[in-house]
Amino acid sequence: MGVKTAPLIAEKLMADGLAPDVPVAVVENAARADMRVLRAALAGLPELVKRGKVKSPALIIIGDVTAQDDSTLARIATEAHA
Repeated sequence: MGVKTAPLIAEKLMADGLAPDVPVAVVENAARADMRVLRAALAGLPELVKRGKVKSPALIIIGDVTAQDDSTLARIATEAHA
């Protein structure tokens, strides 16, 4: 789920060569009435999680797929958790 370790995740991915401007989305409470989808660039992931006060259950999605609409991202998150 990665919410608590979002800064380490972003740092490691960038250290391994992923561009800081790669899009990311955080899907919180997928498939629930209170679902939220927050988006940023990879370099902004730690601040996004902090500023958004994201709580688990949440899934971090990385890459161009984050351009999908919120309901599609919720489906992806739900399938990944199953």
